[in-house]
Amino acid sequence: MTLLPDTTHWIRWLATGTLPAFEGPASGRSVLLSTIAVMELWAGVRNDDEARDLTTLTEAARRRQRLVSPPPPAWILAGQAVAALRRTTLGSARLRAIRHDVLLAATASLMGATVLTANRRDFAAIAKVIPLQWSS
Repeated sequence: MTLLPDTTHWIRWLATGTLPAFEGPASGRSVLLSTIAVMELWAGVRNDDEARDLTTLTEAARRRQRLVSPPPPAWILAGQAVAALRRTTLGSARLRAIRHDVLLAATASLMGATVLTANRRDFAAIAKVIPLQWSS
């Protein structure tokens, strides 16, 4: 199983120092680091230690070929999903707040990966417009 964790999981793992291995042969799981999460993590860096930890994490993912970026079809799918979500009860402020999650979901969907998230509400809504596997 391939897991694509959202930013909240990476924040928790970085804060506790319990980062998952990028490859887990015993468990059959592979963990990927999305450049979407990297962008959001960099936006929240507060000091040199956090910057160093994030640089180390990103470099480890890159070396193991586990750093992934949304391919062009994911951007298109994400735009279509936001348009579909706009026709639901989600307001424009909520749509702006979840655009990165929609792009992560589109990327995971196209890769056949499972999104690992604690954000049940937003991903339940996204899963209505993008075929998506997600877990908390």
